[in-house]
Amino acid sequence: EITTRLVGSEMCIRDSFIGEDEEKEIVFPAGMSYTWLSDPYCFNGEIICSAGKLVNGKALMCALLKYNISTGKVSELPIKARNDHLIYPVFNEKYLVYFDANQKNGGGDICALDLKNSSAEPKIIKKVYVGQPEIKLWDEYIAWTERTGSERDKIFVCHIPTEETTVVQYFNSSGYGASMPYFENGKLIWAGEDSTRARCSSINYISLNETSIGELYPGVYVHDPETNGKYYAWLDGPHGPSAKLYVWDGIGTPVAAAEGVVEFGIAENFVAYGKDEAVWILSLIHISEPTRRVVIS
Repeated sequence: EITTRLVGSEMCIRDSFIGEDEEKEIVFPAGMSYTWLSDPYCFNGEIICSAGKLVNGKALMCALLKYNISTGKVSELPIKARNDHLIYPVFNEKYLVYFDANQKNGGGDICALDLKNSSAEPKIIKKVYVGQPEIKLWDEYIAWTERTGSERDKIFVCHIPTEETTVVQYFNSSGYGASMPYFENGKLIWAGEDSTRARCSSINYISLNETSIGELYPGVYVHDPETNGKYYAWLDGPHGPSAKLYVWDGIGTPVAAAEGVVEFGIAENFVAYGKDEAVWILSLIHISEPTRRVVIS
Protein backbone atom coordinates (compact mmCIF):
# COMPACT_ATOMS: atom_id res chain seq x y z
CA GLU A 1 0.00 0.00 0.00
CA ILE A 2 1.35 3.39 -0.97
CA THR A 3 1.13 5.82 1.91
CA THR A 4 2.42 9.33 2.25
CA ARG A 5 4.10 11.63 4.70
CA LEU A 6 3.93 15.41 4.58
CA VAL A 7 7.29 17.08 5.17
CA GLY A 8 6.89 20.85 4.78
CA SER A 9 5.43 21.16 1.28
CA GLU A 10 6.87 17.85 -0.01
CA MET A 11 5.87 14.19 0.25
CA CYS A 12 7.85 11.03 0.98
CA ILE A 13 6.68 7.47 0.22
CA ARG A 14 6.92 4.86 2.93
CA ASP A 15 5.23 1.62 3.99
CA SER A 16 3.58 2.75 7.22
CA PHE A 17 2.09 6.02 8.33
CA ILE A 18 0.40 7.24 11.48
CA GLY A 19 -0.91 10.76 11.07
CA GLU A 20 -0.98 11.54 14.77
CA ASP A 21 2.78 10.89 14.97
CA GLU A 22 3.37 13.71 12.50
CA GLU A 23 1.37 16.31 14.43
CA LYS A 24 3.29 19.13 16.09
CA GLU A 25 1.74 21.31 18.75
CA ILE A 26 2.38 25.03 18.51
CA VAL A 27 3.46 26.31 21.92
CA PHE A 28 3.31 30.06 22.42
CA PRO A 29 6.22 31.66 24.28
CA ALA A 30 5.54 33.41 27.57
CA GLY A 31 3.57 36.61 27.13
CA MET A 32 2.05 35.62 23.79
CA SER A 33 -1.62 34.69 23.84
CA TYR A 34 -3.96 34.31 20.87
CA THR A 35 -7.33 32.56 20.72
CA TRP A 36 -7.47 31.83 16.99
CA LEU A 37 -5.04 30.90 14.23
CA SER A 38 -6.02 30.91 10.55
CA ASP A 39 -4.79 31.13 6.94
CA PRO A 40 -1.51 29.18 7.40
CA TYR A 41 0.96 29.38 4.49
CA CYS A 42 4.05 27.16 4.32
CA PHE A 43 7.32 27.91 2.53
CA ASN A 44 10.84 26.56 3.01
CA GLY A 45 10.21 24.97 6.38
CA GLU A 46 8.31 27.89 7.91
CA ILE A 47 4.64 28.74 8.35
CA ILE A 48 3.17 32.21 8.59
CA CYS A 49 -0.43 32.53 9.75
CA SER A 50 -2.93 35.05 11.06
CA ALA A 51 -3.53 35.19 14.80
CA GLY A 52 -6.54 36.66 16.58
CA LYS A 53 -8.03 37.54 19.93
CA LEU A 54 -10.73 39.72 21.45
CA VAL A 55 -9.86 43.42 21.20
CA ASN A 56 -12.36 45.78 22.86
CA GLY A 57 -15.01 43.10 22.56
CA LYS A 58 -14.31 42.42 18.86
CA ALA A 59 -12.73 39.28 17.43
CA LEU A 60 -9.81 40.55 15.35
CA MET A 61 -7.04 38.74 13.47
CA CYS A 62 -4.57 41.36 14.63
CA ALA A 63 -1.17 39.69 14.21
CA LEU A 64 0.97 37.54 11.92
CA LEU A 65 2.93 34.69 13.51
CA LYS A 66 5.89 32.76 12.10
CA TYR A 67 6.39 29.12 13.06
CA ASN A 68 9.60 27.19 12.31
CA ILE A 69 8.62 23.57 11.68
CA SER A 70 11.96 22.01 12.66
CA THR A 71 12.67 24.05 15.81
CA GLY A 72 9.10 24.73 16.95
CA LYS A 73 9.94 28.39 17.52
CA VAL A 74 7.02 30.84 17.33
CA SER A 75 7.59 34.55 16.78
CA GLU A 76 5.31 37.49 16.10
CA LEU A 77 6.13 39.55 13.04
CA PRO A 78 6.53 43.32 13.64
CA ILE A 79 3.53 44.19 11.47
CA LYS A 80 0.55 46.16 12.69
CA ALA A 81 -2.82 46.45 11.00
CA ARG A 82 -3.65 49.83 9.48
CA ASN A 83 -7.28 48.70 9.35
CA ASP A 84 -8.54 45.77 11.46
CA HIS A 85 -7.58 42.28 10.24
CA LEU A 86 -4.34 40.80 8.92
CA ILE A 87 -5.46 37.88 6.72
CA TYR A 88 -4.34 35.67 3.81
CA PRO A 89 -0.55 35.92 4.30
CA VAL A 90 1.67 34.42 1.57
CA PHE A 91 5.44 34.61 1.34
CA ASN A 92 8.59 33.44 -0.41
CA GLU A 93 12.27 34.29 -0.06
CA LYS A 94 11.63 37.81 -1.43
CA TYR A 95 8.28 39.08 -0.20
CA LEU A 96 5.57 38.72 2.40
CA VAL A 97 2.15 39.72 1.07
CA TYR A 98 -1.06 39.94 3.10
CA PHE A 99 -4.47 41.61 3.14
CA ASP A 100 -5.11 44.33 5.73
CA ALA A 101 -8.89 44.08 5.97
CA ASN A 102 -11.53 46.54 7.10
CA GLN A 103 -13.93 44.73 9.42
CA LYS A 104 -16.80 47.22 9.43
CA ASN A 105 -17.09 48.32 5.80
CA GLY A 106 -15.32 45.50 3.93
CA GLY A 107 -12.45 45.99 1.54
CA GLY A 108 -8.97 46.85 2.70
CA ASP A 109 -5.39 47.03 1.44
CA ILE A 110 -3.15 44.53 -0.35
CA CYS A 111 0.22 45.00 1.38
CA ALA A 112 3.73 43.75 0.63
CA LEU A 113 6.92 43.65 2.70
CA ASP A 114 10.37 43.32 1.10
CA LEU A 115 12.04 40.53 3.10
CA LYS A 116 15.46 41.25 1.60
CA ASN A 117 15.48 44.74 3.11
CA SER A 118 15.67 44.63 6.90
CA SER A 119 14.67 48.30 7.20
CA ALA A 120 11.72 48.10 4.80
CA GLU A 121 8.18 48.85 5.92
CA PRO A 122 5.05 47.24 4.44
CA LYS A 123 3.73 49.15 1.45
CA ILE A 124 0.20 49.28 0.10
CA ILE A 125 0.08 47.71 -3.36
CA LYS A 126 -3.60 48.38 -3.98
CA LYS A 127 -6.68 49.54 -2.10
CA VAL A 128 -9.67 47.23 -2.47
CA TYR A 129 -13.15 48.67 -1.93
CA VAL A 130 -15.36 45.58 -2.40
CA GLY A 131 -14.53 42.15 -0.99
CA GLN A 132 -11.36 40.84 0.60
CA PRO A 133 -9.45 38.83 -2.02
CA GLU A 134 -7.04 36.01 -1.31
CA ILE A 135 -3.69 36.79 -2.94
CA LYS A 136 -1.51 34.38 -4.92
CA LEU A 137 2.26 34.91 -5.00
CA TRP A 138 5.03 33.77 -7.34
CA ASP A 139 8.52 35.28 -7.36
CA GLU A 140 7.94 39.08 -7.60
CA TYR A 141 4.34 38.83 -8.83
CA ILE A 142 0.95 38.60 -7.16
CA ALA A 143 -2.47 37.83 -8.61
CA TRP A 144 -6.00 38.14 -7.27
CA THR A 145 -9.64 38.46 -8.33
CA GLU A 146 -11.43 41.67 -7.39
CA ARG A 147 -14.91 43.07 -7.88
CA THR A 148 -14.64 46.52 -9.44
CA GLY A 149 -18.31 47.19 -10.18
CA SER A 150 -21.74 45.94 -9.29
CA GLU A 151 -21.45 43.06 -11.79
CA ARG A 152 -17.82 43.06 -12.98
CA ASP A 153 -14.87 41.11 -11.58
CA LYS A 154 -11.27 41.30 -12.77
CA ILE A 155 -8.18 39.16 -12.41
CA PHE A 156 -5.20 41.40 -11.66
CA VAL A 157 -1.49 40.63 -11.89
CA CYS A 158 0.97 43.02 -10.21
CA HIS A 159 4.77 43.22 -10.30
CA ILE A 160 5.59 44.09 -6.68
CA PRO A 161 8.84 46.10 -7.14
CA THR A 162 7.36 48.43 -9.78
CA GLU A 163 3.69 48.10 -8.72
CA GLU A 164 2.84 47.79 -12.43
CA THR A 165 -0.58 46.15 -12.55
CA THR A 166 -2.33 44.43 -15.47
CA VAL A 167 -5.85 43.06 -15.87
CA VAL A 168 -5.70 39.65 -17.56
CA GLN A 169 -9.40 38.74 -17.50
CA TYR A 170 -12.81 40.40 -17.07
CA PHE A 171 -15.97 38.67 -15.85
CA ASN A 172 -19.38 40.28 -16.34
CA SER A 173 -22.20 38.87 -14.18
CA SER A 174 -20.36 35.53 -14.03
CA GLY A 175 -19.85 33.01 -11.27
CA TYR A 176 -16.28 32.63 -12.47
CA GLY A 177 -15.56 35.98 -10.86
CA ALA A 178 -15.76 34.17 -7.50
CA SER A 179 -13.14 31.61 -8.56
CA MET A 180 -9.51 32.31 -7.63
CA PRO A 181 -6.53 32.30 -9.99
CA TYR A 182 -3.40 30.29 -9.24
CA PHE A 183 0.33 30.76 -9.91
CA GLU A 184 2.73 27.93 -10.76
CA ASN A 185 6.28 28.56 -11.95
CA GLY A 186 5.48 31.73 -13.86
CA LYS A 187 2.19 30.51 -15.27
CA LEU A 188 -1.18 31.89 -14.16
CA ILE A 189 -4.29 29.72 -14.47
CA TRP A 190 -7.97 30.46 -13.83
CA ALA A 191 -11.41 29.08 -14.62
CA GLY A 192 -13.59 30.42 -17.42
CA GLU A 193 -16.60 29.44 -19.47
CA ASP A 194 -16.54 26.66 -22.05
CA SER A 195 -18.74 28.29 -24.68
CA THR A 196 -19.33 25.00 -26.49
CA ARG A 197 -20.80 23.01 -23.57
CA ALA A 198 -23.29 24.01 -20.90
CA ARG A 199 -22.15 23.78 -17.25
CA CYS A 200 -18.61 23.08 -18.40
CA SER A 201 -15.54 25.23 -17.92
CA SER A 202 -12.23 26.00 -19.52
CA ILE A 203 -8.96 26.25 -17.62
CA ASN A 204 -7.27 29.32 -19.01
CA TYR A 205 -3.54 29.94 -18.68
CA ILE A 206 -0.92 32.50 -19.57
CA SER A 207 2.82 32.67 -18.93
CA LEU A 208 4.13 35.95 -17.59
CA ASN A 209 6.62 36.23 -20.45
CA GLU A 210 3.91 35.76 -23.10
CA THR A 211 0.82 37.64 -24.26
CA SER A 212 -1.45 34.88 -25.58
CA ILE A 213 -3.96 33.00 -23.42
CA GLY A 214 -4.29 29.24 -23.79
CA GLU A 215 -7.29 27.09 -22.90
CA LEU A 216 -7.85 23.54 -21.69
CA TYR A 217 -11.25 21.83 -21.67
CA PRO A 218 -11.77 19.23 -18.91
CA GLY A 219 -15.47 18.71 -19.72
CA VAL A 220 -16.77 19.53 -16.21
CA TYR A 221 -17.36 22.65 -14.12
CA VAL A 222 -14.20 24.13 -12.58
CA HIS A 223 -13.88 26.31 -9.48
CA ASP A 224 -10.57 27.47 -7.91
CA PRO A 225 -8.22 25.46 -10.17
CA GLU A 226 -4.65 24.71 -9.06
CA THR A 227 -1.75 23.00 -10.81
CA ASN A 228 1.70 21.62 -10.05
CA GLY A 229 2.74 21.90 -13.69
CA LYS A 230 1.70 18.33 -14.51
CA TYR A 231 -1.66 17.78 -12.83
CA TYR A 232 -4.64 20.04 -12.23
CA ALA A 233 -7.02 20.00 -9.25
CA TRP A 234 -10.25 21.91 -8.60
CA LEU A 235 -13.68 21.80 -7.01
CA ASP A 236 -16.84 21.47 -9.08
CA GLY A 237 -18.56 24.31 -7.20
CA PRO A 238 -18.13 26.70 -4.28
CA HIS A 239 -16.54 25.22 -1.16
CA GLY A 240 -19.18 23.29 0.76
CA PRO A 241 -20.54 19.88 1.78
CA SER A 242 -21.51 18.95 -1.80
CA ALA A 243 -18.32 20.08 -3.54
CA LYS A 244 -16.35 17.38 -5.35
CA LEU A 245 -12.58 17.44 -5.75
CA TYR A 246 -11.37 16.64 -9.27
CA VAL A 247 -7.85 15.79 -10.42
CA TRP A 248 -6.75 15.80 -14.07
CA ASP A 249 -3.60 15.19 -16.08
CA GLY A 250 -4.68 17.65 -18.78
CA ILE A 251 -5.27 14.90 -21.33
CA GLY A 252 -7.62 12.14 -20.22
CA THR A 253 -10.85 12.17 -18.23
CA PRO A 254 -10.85 14.09 -14.92
CA VAL A 255 -11.07 11.89 -11.82
CA ALA A 256 -13.61 12.73 -9.12
CA ALA A 257 -11.40 12.02 -6.12
CA ALA A 258 -13.56 13.07 -3.14
CA GLU A 259 -16.88 14.69 -2.22
CA GLY A 260 -17.65 17.15 0.56
CA VAL A 261 -14.27 18.86 0.27
CA VAL A 262 -13.92 22.11 2.20
CA GLU A 263 -10.42 23.12 1.09
CA PHE A 264 -7.51 21.63 -0.86
CA GLY A 265 -3.99 22.29 -2.08
CA ILE A 266 -1.77 20.63 -4.68
CA ALA A 267 1.92 19.71 -4.33
CA GLU A 268 4.37 17.84 -6.53
CA ASN A 269 3.13 14.31 -5.80
CA PHE A 270 -0.12 14.69 -3.89
CA VAL A 271 -3.24 16.74 -3.20
CA ALA A 272 -4.11 17.53 0.42
CA TYR A 273 -7.72 18.30 1.26
CA GLY A 274 -10.08 18.80 4.17
CA LYS A 275 -13.17 16.62 4.56
CA ASP A 276 -15.28 15.46 7.53
CA GLU A 277 -13.13 17.45 9.97
CA ALA A 278 -10.00 15.56 8.87
CA VAL A 279 -7.05 16.24 6.57
CA TRP A 280 -6.56 13.73 3.75
CA ILE A 281 -3.87 13.21 1.15
CA LEU A 282 -4.38 11.88 -2.36
CA SER A 283 -1.36 10.38 -4.09
CA LEU A 284 -0.87 11.48 -7.71
CA ILE A 285 1.43 8.58 -8.53
CA HIS A 286 -1.38 6.39 -9.84
CA ILE A 287 -4.16 8.91 -10.32
CA SER A 288 -6.37 6.62 -12.44
CA GLU A 289 -6.75 4.54 -9.25
CA PRO A 290 -6.32 7.23 -6.60
CA THR A 291 -4.81 6.25 -3.24
CA ARG A 292 -6.25 8.20 -0.31
CA ARG A 293 -5.05 8.34 3.25
CA VAL A 294 -6.28 10.27 6.25
CA VAL A 295 -3.50 12.38 7.81
CA ILE A 296 -5.07 14.10 10.81
CA SER A 297 -8.57 13.73 12.24
